Amino acid sequence: MRRNRDGVWQKVLVPVMGLPLVLAFAPLTAQDEARGEGRSTECVACHGTRGVSENPMFPHLAGQNAPYLQIQLENFRDGTRYHPLMTPVAQSLTDQEIRELAEYFSNIGSLVRVGDASSAGSPE
Repeated sequence: MRRNRDGVWQKVLVPVMGLPLVLAFAPLTAQDEARGEGRSTECVACHGTRGVSENPMFPHLAGQNAPYLQIQLENFRDGTRYHPLMTPVAQSLTDQEIRELAEYFSNIGSLVRVGDASSAGSPE
């Protein structure tokens, strides 16, 4: 009898527990991405125009995986990661704004050729 009960819990709880994760990484609309682009103006100072940094101290954001960017922004916001510039910026963002920014930079695509720093601002 116990085995059947465990199977029921696995069939019910596992999908229900995973629902917030699925919703957190659900695709955004074009309008959401456009809002991310508008919000990205604050990122330009360090991460460069369209997410391609000219300063090696700051990473490129263009073409990064959206869930990765989202997790990093959430980590800066909640204090899991700390950077004197990024933490205050991330703390000012809502969950939706973080998703919009992550989707925007992810969808730009990589604008940098691997190993070619001179093309940092040029699309391939």
